[in-house]
Amino acid sequence: ERQCLPSEPVIRIGGAGLSGSIFMDNRTYRDYLHDTFDAQVVEMETAAIGMVAYANGIPFIAFRSVSDLAGGGEASQNEIRTFEHLAAQNSAALVSAFLRQLASPESSGTN
Repeated sequence: ERQCLPSEPVIRIGGAGLSGSIFMDNRTYRDYLHDTFDAQVVEMETAAIGMVAYANGIPFIAFRSVSDLAGGGEASQNEIRTFEHLAAQNSAALVSAFLRQLASPESSGTN
């Protein structure tokens, strides 16, 4: 089902992010993490993947696309159903652009 968004999504690059072992849909805890750690994003997969890569000596980079507001919306709804398709499209576009840039002769320093 397609839905109109109340505002235009914003692309942000950089900032502090936190990764944990729980799904979070709690405005109070989200606000605590922001106020305490200046966290712009909270998610639950990247740290685990990064630890496995580090432990095995595998280079690692993560791209994240936010799919919900971690309790920032109406109390009766989680926004993931509204944003998940857009987040998936944005992630795919970013990774595709990154791989094209990585494969280009200009990025490797060769002519």
